[in-house]
Amino acid sequence: NVDVNIISIHYNNQLAVMNIVRDISERIKAGKAIADERILLRTLINNIHDLIYVKDTSGRKIISNKADLELMGFNDEKEVIGKTDFELFDLSISNQTFPDDLSVVQSGKPIINKIEMFKAPNGEEKYFSTSKVPLSNDSGEIIGLVGVGHDITRERRTEQKLIHLSKGIEQSPASIIITDTNGNIEYANQKLTEITVYTSK
Repeated sequence: NVDVNIISIHYNNQLAVMNIVRDISERIKAGKAIADERILLRTLINNIHDLIYVKDTSGRKIISNKADLELMGFNDEKEVIGKTDFELFDLSISNQTFPDDLSVVQSGKPIINKIEMFKAPNGEEKYFSTSKVPLSNDSGEIIGLVGVGHDITRERRTEQKLIHLSKGIEQSPASIIITDTNGNIEYANQKLTEITVYTSK
């Protein structure tokens, strides 16, 4: 592959034509390699179930993967590019997430595994363990952040059910005792300690 430039010049009061021919095969190969890498990266992030997004230093979305779009109720990335969380979520959510965005890009310090709650388009509360890390260019200048959110909704609901069950057992009017396989008492609720010599300690 070659790139040809034709330049007209005047030489000794005569019009002359100069051809400049450059081999651009390597440039085309490099461009194709970059395009292929972008396609690969895009395929990977769109097929990961975690939320993956990139924001600039003002907290505006630059990249939003399929899972992130679904959480916000959008189908096309173009609908969210250039928008902050204040334009994408209600205030109760954006008042928590946007300050974190600014903190990461201004301090250069990541936020790791912070629990965040979002409301899905159907009104369902979804919980995510979110990490946000600064994104730097090749000069080391922070140009934004990369965010990853792992859905922990199921684990959170299980945890809440266990808490309710524990409270129910503790406050039950019935005497409840839990032993290990050898018959050693591991737990006795308040009612049992009231009517026996056993204590919860």
